[in-house]
Amino acid sequence: MNDAGTIVELRRGVRIDRGRTPLLAVDQLSLEFRTRSGIVRALENISFDLKRGETMALVGESGS
Repeated sequence: MNDAGTIVELRRGVRIDRGRTPLLAVDQLSLEFRTRSGIVRALENISFDLKRGETMALVGESGS
């Protein structure tokens, strides 16, 4: 990731400073759950940072 920081110009003159410090940092997140057929590994070692003004969605194989 680029830690230099950027400022994004949006419509109506709103400015968002994406800055250097993430609002949310996830490092090596893994998630398993049990089903009748066994254990399902939903996430394995997922890492990401979200900075101010960013949006992220995680969509599974089924689309939900």
